Amino acid sequence: MSDPIRGGGSSDWDLLQRTRLGALADAPEAFTATYAEERRYPMQRWQARVARDASFVAGQEMGIALAADSQGTLIEQDPLTRQLVSMWVAPGHRSGGVGERLVEAVSKWAKADGASVLVLGVFEGNDRARRLYERVGFRPTGRKTTNVTDAATGIHEMQLLL
Repeated sequence: MSDPIRGGGSSDWDLLQRTRLGALADAPEAFTATYAEERRYPMQRWQARVARDASFVAGQEMGIALAADSQGTLIEQDPLTRQLVSMWVAPGHRSGGVGERLVEAVSKWAKADGASVLVLGVFEGNDRARRLYERVGFRPTGRKTTNVTDAATGIHEMQLLL
């Protein structure tokens, strides 16, 4: 696998768009956004997302990770915390190290951005993702919130000390 790339206002918006839409189509239960919603986004919105967020795409649509500052849904605003907002690995590349490499790229970005903690939310029942996050050092914080698109599903916060 080639190293994950980070878009930063460059022409990577179309790769981000294709990979993100592929993720939403493949695993709609793993995201609060929907394919139908995001496929309607205009090009300018995708370009703004690449410029604003830390967007990591592995290879050609092999996987994606989106990260941001601490203004996420699970955590209080904290200048030393960054959030792994979402992550997905294409079915044919799971168990091949792509997920670990994406988390590593996000962790490096977060640390270089001044963070000492990286947090994420994992859906109840997504045991494969939880095991991946535990393998790379994330630990449960004990905080839980409700999925906005499915009130019956909880989201558990995990954190990684950088």
